[in-house]
Amino acid sequence: MNIFAVYNLKSKVMKNILLHPFLKRELVKEFDCSRQTVDMSLKFVFNSAKSLKIRQRAKELLKEEIKKIAQGEKKLVLTKENKNGNK
Repeated sequence: MNIFAVYNLKSKVMKNILLHPFLKRELVKEFDCSRQTVDMSLKFVFNSAKSLKIRQRAKELLKEEIKKIAQGEKKLVLTKENKNGNK
């Protein structure tokens, strides 16, 4: 067994919601709380009612970002097809 495997066995797997700093600032303004509260809520350190709402809203924001990306890809495919003369 190598050192890396031993290290992985001893380390904890931590839940975390990764969010862009811009979206974290939105959450700070929306919930009228500190950046630390948002960070700790997204790292599942805090489990208050506000933390649950912050995590739920973060998931909603991520879903919105996914929709934006998917729409952008559709537009990109359509523009490539138009350039190639395909309809």
